[in-house]
Amino acid sequence: MSINVIQLIQSALTDGVVRQMAARFGLPPDATQKVLATTGPALVAGLMQKGATLDGARSLFTTILSPEVNGHIAEQLPQLLGTTTGVSQLEGAGRHLLERVLDRRVDTLSDEVATQTGVPAHATHAMTGIVGATLLGLLKRHFLEGQGNVGQLPTLLGHQLPAIAPYLNDRLMAGLGLSGLGAFSGNILSQLKAVSAHIDHPTPAAKPVAEALSSIRVPADAVVREEPRSRKWLWWSVPARLS
Repeated sequence: MSINVIQLIQSALTDGVVRQMAARFGLPPDATQKVLATTGPALVAGLMQKGATLDGARSLFTTILSPEVNGHIAEQLPQLLGTTTGVSQLEGAGRHLLERVLDRRVDTLSDEVATQTGVPAHATHAMTGIVGATLLGLLKRHFLEGQGNVGQLPTLLGHQLPAIAPYLNDRLMAGLGLSGLGAFSGNILSQLKAVSAHIDHPTPAAKPVAEALSSIRVPADAVVREEPRSRKWLWWSVPARLS
């Protein structure tokens, strides 16, 4: 069940999707890329912290598999971003889910992303919701396709630390309500391992993926089109830094 969650997000946020988001928020594509490159790893860190307790891991897994999370989001992003209604629904659903998962409002994080990237806060707030909805949807798809269970979640989260650490800093961690980056990096793996050792590892019941995946309604006026998968992800190559 081990995966690189950042690579999963990259595979969904194609260069075409990034251009759509940039146009929606009136931003240059490179500014949009900077926000995504800052927000994605920070949200993964927030999920890791949530999964570092028994109750938190169980709650997170339940949320990931809930009907509100769209397991088809990777395929639907171009359509959803094609209309104002779709963008609004996606942003709102993502922010709601993130606040449930993180046990706090996400504005503090998106405000810090705005400060570090120079992008207006209204745009970073919206994109945080979109990235959050995408992240949770991709995790749902992964667990359903692999018939994974809650016992595998802490280990999966622990494997993400090397991928996200270069993009984090103390101020982003504060935006998540966490201690500094050093304390997080030094303690999170042992906490996740402890949860993995004590949590139940149930045998998954067979269930067709097509029936298990949830879907949200794509607005009737959405622009349906195919977006090529980007082969290079240069926008993840520059870690977020203190401004």
